Amino acid sequence: MRRFIPLLSSCVFILLIALASVFSPFPLFIYNTTDSLPHGIYLVVPREYRYGDLVVFRVPDDVRTLVRERQWLPDDGFLMKRVAALPGDRVSTAGGHFVIEESDYGLVLDTDSMGRPMPGFDFCGILEEGVVVALAGSGNSFDSRYYGPLPVDAIIGVAFPLVLGDCF
Repeated sequence: MRRFIPLLSSCVFILLIALASVFSPFPLFIYNTTDSLPHGIYLVVPREYRYGDLVVFRVPDDVRTLVRERQWLPDDGFLMKRVAALPGDRVSTAGGHFVIEESDYGLVLDTDSMGRPMPGFDFCGILEEGVVVALAGSGNSFDSRYYGPLPVDAIIGVAFPLVLGDCF
């Protein structure tokens, strides 16, 4: 009987997580397949975010068609990027470089890896309340360089890696 209790407990735990995922208004787990962040399963927690946190959000409306046409994500997919700038931070795309508070975060490319035109986000100023800038670790990631700041109400939660790697 003692050997049965851990098995039963594990099954109940998995069942509770599955039920919570089905009835939750936001995803609890996300599997990242994009190359801008490590592939794997991430837990999504609805909580306040800070600089550097990995936030989860739906593809912004103004670039949703582009993402669908280029098959970067499924229609119901989510993006995950790190918070790089908050209200009050100085942000610029002048000269084709994405700069936040005098730190250069790389080029704003005119085309993607297949030579197709990329949308542009043209801005030089201080971020207002209600928006954040989210970037990925790689310089060729589809992030705020191309769709601009995110409304804070678009952010679903903060992601934490659970299992990383290409073994799935």
